[in-house]
Amino acid sequence: MDASRTRAPRRSIHIFGSLATGGAETWFLRLLASRPPGCRWSADVCLLDPQPGPYVERARELGAEILECPFRPAATFPWRLHKLLRGQRYDVVHSHVLLFGGVIAAAAAAAGVPVRVAHAHNSRDGRGGSAGRFLYRAGMRAAMRRFANLGLACSRGAAKMLGLRDVKLLPYGLDLNPCETLRGSLKAELGWTEDAFVLGAVGRLHPQKNHAFLLEAFAEARQWEPRLRLAIVGEGELRPALEERIADLGLDGLVRLTGRRGDVAELLHGLFDAFVMPSLYEGLPVALLEGQAAGLPCLVSDRISREAFAIPELIGSAALDAGWARRLADLPGRRRLASKAARELLRDAGFAIDDAWRRLTAYYDGVLEQAESADEDAADWAEAA
Repeated sequence: MDASRTRAPRRSIHIFGSLATGGAETWFLRLLASRPPGCRWSADVCLLDPQPGPYVERARELGAEILECPFRPAATFPWRLHKLLRGQRYDVVHSHVLLFGGVIAAAAAAAGVPVRVAHAHNSRDGRGGSAGRFLYRAGMRAAMRRFANLGLACSRGAAKMLGLRDVKLLPYGLDLNPCETLRGSLKAELGWTEDAFVLGAVGRLHPQKNHAFLLEAFAEARQWEPRLRLAIVGEGELRPALEERIADLGLDGLVRLTGRRGDVAELLHGLFDAFVMPSLYEGLPVALLEGQAAGLPCLVSDRISREAFAIPELIGSAALDAGWARRLADLPGRRRLASKAARELLRDAGFAIDDAWRRLTAYYDGVLEQAESADEDAADWAEAA
């Protein structure tokens, strides 16, 4: 292959529903920030949701152009996406929207995009088991098998969602450089004394995260450990229901729904004494990696893959049953690690963001080389004929 072609600038576009404050979106921003100077790969973003999300401005700051192709009306979406891709002439279309990546890969193939990526960030779609949903999943997986030529996943459990024969793992990574701007204790800001033991949960207020179960277990755990307090960081559609349940359980003042925060790293170091995650399912939860990077003892559901247990000594895994309350009450007796030591352990386990962009673009380059070789072979055959 002509060496000058491999050095030419390359363009990728990453398709999300929105740039909300989820784990995949947070990882993507870190991925953009990790690009080395002079990188020949650009990365734009296409959003399907009319609500773009709070990370849009940060993505622009990191050099991404933000494009929009609203999903609705659904009947015209494939045509509109095809038209956008034909006009922009990207080398890679990278779908981050789980099974709907089948439609995106088909539109990208029709537009002549050489690399079409289906990327799974979760181990379930959370949409139930109706006949219609079964047919949708089967159809999308068939489309991905036909039109996607690169499958990626954050974990082995997530990889199974795609239904592809060959899926490459691309675990999430964190910026593990020391944070120089951390403040001291933040407990007083929430009206708590320094002797309070704060359990922290980070995640959107969505059924997947199982916050209602956490509230019930927390209320029971305080019978054994009255110092416990609970801070839930995130926003979502379940906030009114959770606020009502907090009042019903008599937990006003003991549980804080902080909403969306831009200082999660500071909360992990200056507010939380332990990290909890009772999720019903996950792909590879970034928040759990962040909790370990802060050196926090963690209690997580047994639904979470052990691929995320970067520092096993910090992790307690338990079934989502009545035993969770006792496990919460026991967290003050668990040892915390110094953040510096915890970060080094995560780095050793391969969870640094430093090398993720190189690994991703190496996958792109591999598929591009195959596509270009196939084009050259076809041209040679045509000329010989």
